[in-house]
Amino acid sequence: MYFCFLIIINKPKAMEEIKINHSLLKKLPLFAVCIIFVVCSVYLIINKEMLFISWLCLLFFGGGGLFMAFLVLKERLSGKAYLIITDKEVKMNMTKEWKIAFADVESFSLVQHATSKMITINYKQNIESQKIEEDTAVGRAARKINVEAIGAQEAIPVDGLTMKPEAICELLNERLAKQN
Repeated sequence: MYFCFLIIINKPKAMEEIKINHSLLKKLPLFAVCIIFVVCSVYLIINKEMLFISWLCLLFFGGGGLFMAFLVLKERLSGKAYLIITDKEVKMNMTKEWKIAFADVESFSLVQHATSKMITINYKQNIESQKIEEDTAVGRAARKINVEAIGAQEAIPVDGLTMKPEAICELLNERLAKQN
């Protein structure tokens, strides 16, 4: 009886699931810039000035603004967070769900590429080779470009979230250490 009681007390607890969303306040300036460019483009199109550039601006900033709004609203309305960190994996919800198992990862590191912060996923060698082999020719080329640009095949964009990029990277590496 005493032995069973000890087993129950020492049973390891599952780690807390952490959900991270895009921050509306951090995305607001980007939305404002998109709206300003869209309004200026529409004004120029109505006045038939610089039509080619105006249409390009309208498509780029209008489309980009709508895509950002779609992602943020999808998160809020569906209740699905952008990043979900569990004790076994990281789930990233963009247009579709992407899972990264801690068992496949060697380390995570924070990098800055141009103006964006990203967490690179440094896979174990056998997993990295497997991902290259299973990918299409275009996918392999994209992975090669990623390795040259950021030092890893894949990365998680972490700008504009409700948690600081440094804290997310630290948390991922802590969970990874506990997994191994």
